[in-house]
Amino acid sequence: MRVVVTTESRFEMGPDGIPRCSSGTFDYRFWQRYLDTFERVTVVARCQQTRTISGSPVSGRGVTVWPLLNSHGAWGAVQNWRHWQATLAPLLREHSAWILRVPGQIGGALAGPLKRRGIPFAVEVVGDPATAFGRESFRHPLRPCIQWFFSRMLRSACSEAIAASYVTREFLQRHYPPNRRAFTTDYSSVALPPESFAARARSYSDRLVAPKIVSVATMSQRYKGQHHLIEAVYRCQQAGRRVELTLVGDGQYRHDLERQVARRQLGSQVRFAGQLSAGDQVRQELDRADLFVLASVGAEGLPRAIIEAQARGVPCIGT
Repeated sequence: MRVVVTTESRFEMGPDGIPRCSSGTFDYRFWQRYLDTFERVTVVARCQQTRTISGSPVSGRGVTVWPLLNSHGAWGAVQNWRHWQATLAPLLREHSAWILRVPGQIGGALAGPLKRRGIPFAVEVVGDPATAFGRESFRHPLRPCIQWFFSRMLRSACSEAIAASYVTREFLQRHYPPNRRAFTTDYSSVALPPESFAARARSYSDRLVAPKIVSVATMSQRYKGQHHLIEAVYRCQQAGRRVELTLVGDGQYRHDLERQVARRQLGSQVRFAGQLSAGDQVRQELDRADLFVLASVGAEGLPRAIIEAQARGVPCIGT
């Protein structure tokens, strides 16, 4: 049997027609877990056409990608929804199991059509739109409406699903309760290969002269809190304490963060490493650091980045 899984991850499709994940987080290895139960996996995701080939392949033996027209933001999804419906129509007519990774525009919007067709589906709840679109993390004139809409969409999807998994033990379940008849569970979807683990724990015998801090997070939204980290480095500088910060990740708010660094004259203390492939490149940054900090202001369940840092033996601070 085939399972169709939706994701909010965006993939890049180069001249060879192979969808790739630039970060490596949701490449072929991630989707292989579904092959333990299902014969085939179809991943529904937005794909951006590119002229170059980069990143790790998403498709492979037993795993294919059903590409949707790329869009950015809630308004982009509204504009493309009719096109998405036409693209997804063949999938909805086939006999498949459905798993919606929510919250998100694709998974949330599909819950209604699946219900109307009498097609059962499960949800994997991996975040909280109420905090993702909170005042601290999202700037938009219609922010309260967008926050209400996506929170309501997630509650509806959870209440209609025949099975639900969460990345928290209690928090998300309280705010987005499952159907009383549904099978429910909680777990992290992070799978770490043996090379992810450090051979031994860290030891600190001396006072660090200039502690090296690293943060691994997307810059596509403000809720990851990198701007707070930059401000913290500035305050340390004002107090006569040098701290070096490396920010791993990329996104539309990177330029804002770079301007903040320039404004605070922290160019020698804050380094932008950009988007790195999951695996060796990220592990190298973690191994260089004395401390990992994730300054998120919301929307986190059990962050993959913290689990990966812990596997390298790096002390972690999270909000």
